[in-house]
Order: sequence, then structure tokens, then C-alpha cells
Amino acid sequence: MKKLTLPFLLLIVIFAFTLSLVSYAQKSGYVLGPKEGESLGPNRIIKASPKSGSKSGVMVLDSLAPGFETTFHAHKKADEFFYVINGEGIVELDTMKYEIRSGSVIFVPSGTAHKLRVSNKYSLNLIFFFDKPGADEWFREAHEKFFSKSLPITVDECNEIGKKYGYICMDKLK
Repeated sequence: MKKLTLPFLLLIVIFAFTLSLVSYAQKSGYVLGPKEGESLGPNRIIKASPKSGSKSGVMVLDSLAPGFETTFHAHKKADEFFYVINGEGIVELDTMKYEIRSGSVIFVPSGTAHKLRVSNKYSLNLIFFFDKPGADEWFREAHEKFFSKSLPITVDECNEIGKKYGYICMDKLK
């Protein structure tokens, strides 16, 4: 039998310790400060996901610049909830438009096309939740390929990533 080297033994110890931390995170709760979590750039932080121990949901803290606008999109596999911390804008759910501001709660059932537009006056800070994982993976991949490089994402590129995670983008409502 070959003798184990010190670097190899250290690697095994580090791996075992990491596994125990992951296991611990899934069995117990945690508390995150305002800037803590999985950062996807300066304005988006994933606060809860399967990576951090959540088995059935995702929570993201987001700060959107004045004038920011999403494409119409839908989540095939998950309901989505938004809570507006501050700012104002418009949300479209299918063909209906609603003004939103601090304290607004938006519920988007799975399969519902929706779009968010931020007022030109102020940033919009919000928390959004998904009742099932998947959108977190879309955000990670889109961030890596587009947002981190300040590249615009087309509807086709959005859907190329989205087909893996049940995320559908569209130019406009049909």
C-alpha cells in the first residue's frame, strides 16, 4: 500500500471539514448581515438557495438602477414573490400594469408572464423569493456569461440558459 503524503492528507481533512460545514448549514439556520450572502455583482445577493442550505426556496436581494427594465419572462416551475423595500416602478402581470412602491408585495404564479420597470427617478430595492430552486441557477449562469461583463442579454440567449431552469423570456406578450 502506498504511503499518503502530507499534502494529500491535508486535502482530505479540508474536504471533510467543508462537507461538515455544508451538512451543518442544511441542518441549522443562519443569519446574514445586509451585505452577506452569495454576491452576483454589486447589486444582487442570493441570500438563500440550495447552495446555502435551503431545500425548497430561493431568496434574492436586488438593487435595480433608475430606468432598469426586465424582459417579459415567466417561470415554468416556481411561483415568485417580490417585496419592494424602497423605490417605485411598474410591474406588468400578463396584460395588467400595476404601480409599485415601498411596501408593495407582488405575487407572480408560475407560468405568468411578467416584467418590471424601475422609475427614472430612483433605484428600486427589493427582495424576491421563489418557492422552488432553479431561478438561482439561471441568475448565476446569466451573471457569469453576461451581467458580469456588462453585456446585454438577448431573448434568445436568455432562453438558451433558461431552458435548463424553467425560465422563459419573450420580446413581448403575444
